[in-house]
Amino acid sequence: NIAGGGFRRDDKYFYIYYNDYTKSDRSDRRGSVARANASEVIENARKGKNTLWYKYYNGKWQEPGMGGKASGIGNIGNHTTMMYNTYIKKWITFPLYASFYPPDGQTRTIRMRTTSDPLDFHAGSEADEIICELPKGCRAAYFSIMPDQADMTTCGKEFYLYYRYWSLKENPGYHTARLKISFE
Repeated sequence: NIAGGGFRRDDKYFYIYYNDYTKSDRSDRRGSVARANASEVIENARKGKNTLWYKYYNGKWQEPGMGGKASGIGNIGNHTTMMYNTYIKKWITFPLYASFYPPDGQTRTIRMRTTSDPLDFHAGSEADEIICELPKGCRAAYFSIMPDQADMTTCGKEFYLYYRYWSLKENPGYHTARLKISFE
């Protein structure tokens, strides 16, 4: 379970953001990224063939996608999308750790992480922004960014965030929610 953090595409490559592990107990989980030539992916898909992907490691794209080493690029999320926001001119994602496994005594929140570099989602000068608090006892995951425009590759000043949440106490079960996010 690589708990994918989304796809992106530029003029030449497809990128997959995911969680990489080298230990069987997953104690060294880290956000990572791999890429493949977009034309090859499309052509091979038409032929029913696989395409070789390469992981980002120490500033290069040479490690094999299956079994190769990967650099940690920060918390990219867990079962979430990431997208370039044309209004703030940064990449955005919604890291799961803040909503799913908060430290004891802290409220579960949905947080947005931004970065100017799609290869660096570490917390730092561009801190996470709390979008909302979840009701007590709820957990949220599977975040999807839905732009308020026809272009599904970027989002702008306003967009929707769809997600799944569940509660073990009140109203048990899975639910889908939508937030409209608007930058001021």
